[in-house]
Amino acid sequence: MDLVKRISHIAMTLVISGLLAGCFSYHREVRETSTPAVETAPASSTTTTTTTNDNGTVERHSTTTYSTP
Repeated sequence: MDLVKRISHIAMTLVISGLLAGCFSYHREVRETSTPAVETAPASSTTTTTTTNDNGTVERHSTTTYSTP
């Protein structure tokens, strides 16, 4: 009976060791990709004009101009 206990302990130790080794091993695949093109925003300038009329109302006009680099 003592021999059966030893064999079962050895078998359990091997099974647990195999499971723990599987938890800590991993495989990682690395893929090389080309660098994506970076888009730049066009340059812009904004002009705001404020006008006061005779009756006291204020008009505000805003103009945005884009230029390509």
